[in-house]
Amino acid sequence: MTQRLPAGKYYIGDPCYVFSDETWDILCDKHLDSMSTGEIFEHNGQQLWSHGTAYGDGVYSDQNGTEYGVDAGLLGIVPIALIEDPAGEELGTMLEFPRSVVVSYDNGTFYIGNITIKTGDDDLDFEDDDVDGGYGDEGADEIY
Repeated sequence: MTQRLPAGKYYIGDPCYVFSDETWDILCDKHLDSMSTGEIFEHNGQQLWSHGTAYGDGVYSDQNGTEYGVDAGLLGIVPIALIEDPAGEELGTMLEFPRSVVVSYDNGTFYIGNITIKTGDDDLDFEDDDVDGGYGDEGADEIY
């Protein structure tokens, strides 16, 4: 299912890394089903999205070679306004999307704007250049 989040600055990675333990426990208690199945959910008035990876924990790479550590079996997108633990940012990437950002998951592959992260197999083949990130040719602007 394809969904949209508002334009803005986001952390992309395992959401468990950027929240305090207390907040992470609250999120898991209230939103575990949404977090693992790719439904948009809200925390403190901000929208977040995540989905479970195909094979759980590990390190996954996007089409550009950026690596994403995973310890909660999830990858997702978190508005930077919600980040409580900036040290966790190094385990993902920070991007700014000038327009709404399309997010989806399909058979082990995450599509977050113009980022594609395969978690379902070891064969990283990104020859399919027809994915435009869901918002046209402009893409996202890196903020870090």
